[in-house]
This record gives sequence, structure tokens and C-alpha cells, in this order.
Amino acid sequence: MDDVKLHVGGLGVVPVRLEVVATRQIVTPTGEHRTVLGCRFIDLKTNAERVLQRAITLLESRRKERFIGSRAAP
Repeated sequence: MDDVKLHVGGLGVVPVRLEVVATRQIVTPTGEHRTVLGCRFIDLKTNAERVLQRAITLLESRRKERFIGSRAAP
């Protein structure tokens, strides 16, 4: 897929080329049916890679904070 734009929150929009390598159907806990796509980046530019890595790092950090917060004593 050419000319894909990934919106990465406050970090902006990253133009990328993607190849879909896997698809699967899931049902969410609320009963919604969704399609999940597994993709591979094609010729990812260095600046785009940096933005995506920063977004991943931020998501991981937030997830860890939520996990630690959920384990705190009431």
C-alpha cells in the first residue's frame, strides 16, 4: 500500500509504504467484529523510523505506568 499516512498522536503524521502480510478477524469484549492487519514497512525512511520508535517507546511507557498503578495498594 503506497502513500499510507500513520497518525501517531502528538508526534504528527508519518508517510509510509506498507505490505499486508497477515489478516485475522477478532471479536472484542464488547462484541464488535474487527479485522486486524499485520503489516511490514517497505523502504522506511530514517526520520519516519525515528518517529515510529518514539511513538512505540511512549506507548510502552504509558502501559508500564498503568500496570504499576493497577498494582498499587488501595
